[in-house]
Amino acid sequence: MVEEGCSILKSMESDYGIPPRMEHYACGIDLFGRAGRLEEAKALIEAMPFEPDAMVWKTLLGACRICGDIKLATQVASRLLELEPEEHCTYVLLSNMYGHLKRWDEKASVKRLMRERGVMKVPGWSWIEVENKVHAFNAEDHSRPCCEEIYQVLDELMDEIKNFENATYLELICGLDCLD
Repeated sequence: MVEEGCSILKSMESDYGIPPRMEHYACGIDLFGRAGRLEEAKALIEAMPFEPDAMVWKTLLGACRICGDIKLATQVASRLLELEPEEHCTYVLLSNMYGHLKRWDEKASVKRLMRERGVMKVPGWSWIEVENKVHAFNAEDHSRPCCEEIYQVLDELMDEIKNFENATYLELICGLDCLD
């Protein structure tokens, strides 16, 4: 549906008199990025009638992560760090990409830069609704009144998952042995 999305973006102004805003271009960049078409995403940024903001660059950086393009990711991250040097997401994403590629020196450099600039990673939050009440929590959160029971249930679920994976693995091996 990439072509359809491009057509819609192009027709906004010509057919409907609506000039595309930054958000519309970010959607187009995301569309190209998810389709693995980073060159077209980059070309769209270059064709924008205004300077791209951090949202546009973050969208392209996310596309680089999806596609595994560390070279472009490094260039994009450099732009983002100029625009928003205090934003932890850029450092974390770039660091994780380097780690995934086992480029430990570059990963350490990003972490060091983050530390030198005093940038702290903000923990992610999750929300769940139970009986019309919303509960927010993050990893290793021990502030809930019944956190011990929650972690006990999570441990039991993890054990069940491991047992299921092991059983499935054994069934696969046994099934393959029976083919001889």
